[in-house]
Amino acid sequence: MLCFGHICLMFAENALKIISRTQAILKVGGCDMKYGLVLLLGALLAVVFVSGEVRAESTSSWVDEPFTVLQEVSEVTPSPSELSCAGSNSRIQMAGENALRAACVYGVSGKPRLARVVNYAGQFEYAMSFTNERYFYTIEHLCLGLDRCVYSQAEDSLLHQALLPDGSYTYRLVRQFSKQIERVAGETVSYRIRGMEGDLLLDGLSMTTLALSSNGKWAAIEVPRKGIVRLNFKTGGAIWVASLSVVGASPQPILGLAVSRDGRWVASTGWYKGLTVYEVREPCGVTSNLSDVVQWCAASTSTKTDVFPGYVRAYRPVFSSDGLRLSVFLVRQQGSGRVTVAPMSRARSAGSQYIALGDSYTSGEGELADSFYLPGTNTDTNRCHVSVRSYPLLLGEGWGMAATNAACSGSRITDARAKLAELSDTQPLLVSIGIGGNDVDLVGKLKTCLGLGTCEWAKEGVRLASAQEMQRILPDIVQLIEEVKLSTGAAVFVVGYPSIFASDTVQCDALTASLLSIEERTYVEASIQYLNTILQSAARYAEATYVDVSQAFTGERLCEGSQKGMNAVRVGDDIAPLSFIKEMKFIGAESFHPTPFGHQKIAEAIRTSYTSFWLPRDCQSCDGSAGYTSYWLEGVADMNTRITQSAVRFMTGELFRAGESTPFSIPPGTFSPGSPVRVEIRSAPQTLAEYSANEDGSLGGEVTFPEGVEGYHTVHVIGTSQSGEVIDVYQILYVQPVEKVISGSATAIGNARVEYESGPVVGISSIGLTQKEVSDSMRQGVATEVLGARHQGVHRSPNFGILIAVATLGFLALLVLIFLLLFRRKV
Repeated sequence: MLCFGHICLMFAENALKIISRTQAILKVGGCDMKYGLVLLLGALLAVVFVSGEVRAESTSSWVDEPFTVLQEVSEVTPSPSELSCAGSNSRIQMAGENALRAACVYGVSGKPRLARVVNYAGQFEYAMSFTNERYFYTIEHLCLGLDRCVYSQAEDSLLHQALLPDGSYTYRLVRQFSKQIERVAGETVSYRIRGMEGDLLLDGLSMTTLALSSNGKWAAIEVPRKGIVRLNFKTGGAIWVASLSVVGASPQPILGLAVSRDGRWVASTGWYKGLTVYEVREPCGVTSNLSDVVQWCAASTSTKTDVFPGYVRAYRPVFSSDGLRLSVFLVRQQGSGRVTVAPMSRARSAGSQYIALGDSYTSGEGELADSFYLPGTNTDTNRCHVSVRSYPLLLGEGWGMAATNAACSGSRITDARAKLAELSDTQPLLVSIGIGGNDVDLVGKLKTCLGLGTCEWAKEGVRLASAQEMQRILPDIVQLIEEVKLSTGAAVFVVGYPSIFASDTVQCDALTASLLSIEERTYVEASIQYLNTILQSAARYAEATYVDVSQAFTGERLCEGSQKGMNAVRVGDDIAPLSFIKEMKFIGAESFHPTPFGHQKIAEAIRTSYTSFWLPRDCQSCDGSAGYTSYWLEGVADMNTRITQSAVRFMTGELFRAGESTPFSIPPGTFSPGSPVRVEIRSAPQTLAEYSANEDGSLGGEVTFPEGVEGYHTVHVIGTSQSGEVIDVYQILYVQPVEKVISGSATAIGNARVEYESGPVVGISSIGLTQKEVSDSMRQGVATEVLGARHQGVHRSPNFGILIAVATLGFLALLVLIFLLLFRRKV
């Protein structure tokens, strides 16, 4: 009866609206009444249809539906410190230590991060790492040595339990926390708090269990013998969600808390109740003392046996990105593992059972023809280049699983994390991760090596910085794996990178041998091997499976066999390897990426070696350092003189022009305030500018690339961090030659110059082109022809440089062909 009344009310409201609108139409249009009646009847029928559609829609809700288990994955019970972590369980490197330490980390690299570690006395201590720093530095006496601190990187705020002079406790929210600490004078670097002034929350109350939303916007807090509080990190507003009578009578009934990204849902687990989810929506919740309770927030509770047979206790619940799935670590009478639950209406539906996250080596960049890329992944706005013949789709077909390749060419760890949020409504059984190469710009380094001479990265004395850079991304990979596991509940496996060169041989085709020396090929192979070591360490530490595909192309690599596994130097129009012939761009971006045959070999390697969704923890040597081999240490005079280098995009775009001023911007917190900073371009070091860092540690300015440095180069911005580390943030880019004005006046558009004969300069709008169209056309070297076709005032002199380059290229190709046919030999 209630449902019928609801439908009638909805029908009446919609009918009145449409009748009034129909009357207005009839009055304005002067329509005949019978047509008006027909129109009105149609409108009423539409109301019935629309009302039925509205009635049919349903929104999933934890409090209105029973829970259902989506899937379970067996795992080893984490340690107590891991279970109490409200951030991500990872590994970090403390200053002055070589081995990595287990830590609870708040935040990702690129911004200030806080970590909680267990010191050698078995006590908790906290450490800070500033923007782009490699090491973490101890903060003295923070959080009283307790595990009751959480840090929001998004808000740069610390929530901690503080001891008042009268011996009681209080919550305190400290904003701009990274600016509230100062260095302690001494031989070793450490920090202390200037003062812990901040918002006092729930004065006189202690806290035992804390949780932080995955976006750092919300916190959930258990107040013993009182209840549960939800905190807004941005406003500092605290709301009581549930009382003592709801969460249980034990002094410490809660073992785990969780809060969703939008703050709407709060979950608790413990000994005495299975799982409870609260909906925080007005008017529920109380912002003052408990005596003012008007309405506690609605809750839904699963008992210990209805959803979880054999239930003993549950720890560390985590919401998915959309808040409608919950992953919780469950201890049963027999066995333990992570269980994913959801409201009944979110029961698993048809969709992707296997999702692949990764970069170009996963997406399928390197196809033989653009027609093999999935629609929408080879456009001006989307260059993900996802191939229908990529190994994830081959695996899905072989396993009989619906598969989605969510990888994207150029992706970094942060991009994979963002892609995961986009896939929040999916419920995969299996997720693969193949990432990390772009975070250390391995392909970019390879591009700078294409040409004559040995590139800077492969030289003795500077290689160690590359290995340390790879080691530094280990915590970020661990955090990504853990986030995937917790938000999806899926089993996770990590895919390494294949070996692409037979570096221990000098047998190469003429073109590859001339563009990449054996020293450079050795550097690339050593980098792939060490990056795989980092990925394996991250996977094992995060309780995921690592799949080794490094030997997938053995016998088919470059410089051996048929070379079918990898693209060698592909003909294209992206790279000009000879700086003295600027127009000769004959190398494509598909170079040095797996071929479709290579993806088949990777899929075969994964199917052969991946036999279990779970491997036991075996991390005795999974610290990622692996005792740097002699290769990385060659030419290093002093191990204590270390440079922390990071691939950072501080200039917009990848194509720049010599002779033009180019702006750059380094984020706050990177350098020590007021410290000197030098901007260089390499391979042959050349100083472009010198600056002093701003008071917030940021840096902004402009540089001009001099004539004669055309081609792929690396711009380094070198300075000192707040902790005294030598910081080198770099970006690999392509510098185009200076555009020469032939005659008359010229006007600059974007990074290009449009040349005119004598006479007035014609505006862009008058020739029907947008600035973006002109800029894009100029970068492709065809703007002169396009503009000339639309306006007669454009100078259209022939480009003799291009003609000479084409002729030279044809002549060289002929020589190479004759060489290969008649005099093929080892080079």
